[in-house]
Amino acid sequence: MTSPLILRGRGTTAHFEGRSVLLEQNGTHRHIPVRAIQEVRAAGARGTQPRSS
Repeated sequence: MTSPLILRGRGTTAHFEGRSVLLEQNGTHRHIPVRAIQEVRAAGARGTQPRSS
């Protein structure tokens, strides 16, 4: 089974769903096709390890 990739920031969450990204930003939801994305940046990001089951 594959774990979902979810990115979170201040007021923004991005869920990768197949061929699109669901962007939740301050109460607004947008589906963005992966082909339309030119660049992704994570400024000041710090990673966390997924929890073991």
